[in-house]
Amino acid sequence: MKAHTAGFTLVELLVAVGIIGVLASVSMVSVNSIRVKARDSKRISDIKQVQNALEAYYSSNNLYPSATVAVATGLGSANFDVLCNSGAGFVADTTDASCSGANGVLYMARINENPGPGGTKYKYTPAAGNTGYTINFVLETATGSFEAGCYSATPDGMTRTGAGDNAACTT
Repeated sequence: MKAHTAGFTLVELLVAVGIIGVLASVSMVSVNSIRVKARDSKRISDIKQVQNALEAYYSSNNLYPSATVAVATGLGSANFDVLCNSGAGFVADTTDASCSGANGVLYMARINENPGPGGTKYKYTPAAGNTGYTINFVLETATGSFEAGCYSATPDGMTRTGAGDNAACTT
């Protein structure tokens, strides 16, 4: 009687492992694109929240904050955590203590930092006479109705800056 050996050959195992590897790499590519879109959606949401807080600030003060927040520092970093009626508007204070007392109006308790990796820190620039502002930010990929690239948020909305040139967003 012939003995029957159960199991797989080496070739069958290599084929199975190869198929699993291809499926895993395809799924990783799709997961990464979802992560990029999620970061961009968060950026757009963060900028809209800052815009709402800036409009409340403007409503109380008849001007926008005067502090320029450069890309090197960035809104949402440890240096510019809150927006309140104190000095130039943006305050480096995670405890919100500088928003108490005579200047006790707190418009935004925590400005979110740009989700990484990718993009640049948010840059805030007041307009002449503090009658407007520009917040520059970068989207990594097309998200909703927004294309990838540099954007400027102003009191009038969000517009793409240049033809995909990120220079305004990185300096």
